[in-house]
Amino acid sequence: MTKYICVPIFLFPEDRLDFTRTEVVPGVSIQRPSRRLSDHIRKENEKIGEGHRPDFFGSHVILIDLPKHFEYLMSLFAKESIVMPKHPMEDKFDRAELFVDTLLSGT
Repeated sequence: MTKYICVPIFLFPEDRLDFTRTEVVPGVSIQRPSRRLSDHIRKENEKIGEGHRPDFFGSHVILIDLPKHFEYLMSLFAKESIVMPKHPMEDKFDRAELFVDTLLSGT
C-alpha cells in the first residue's frame, strides 16, 4: 500500500490559483484536497494527541508519495555518489518512511 504524508497549507490569493494538482518534484505534489483526501486527513489527525492537532484545514495540501519520492531522493544521492547508511530502525519500519520523515523533520 502506498503511504502518503499530507501537509495542509494556505495558498493566497486562492482565486488566482487555478489548478487542481501540480507535481513539484517526483513524489511531491500540491493539490486541492478532494473529499477522499479530506476524509483521510481528518482520520489521520484524530490519531494526533489533543493540543497537537492542527486546528485548520488549508486551501491546498502538500502530498508526498513516500515510495515515489524516496526513489527520487535515492537517485539524487546516487548521482552524487552518496550512500545512505542503514537506519537503526530499518528492520522494523519501511526505509522510505524513515528517511523521508528524517529528511523532512530536519528542515
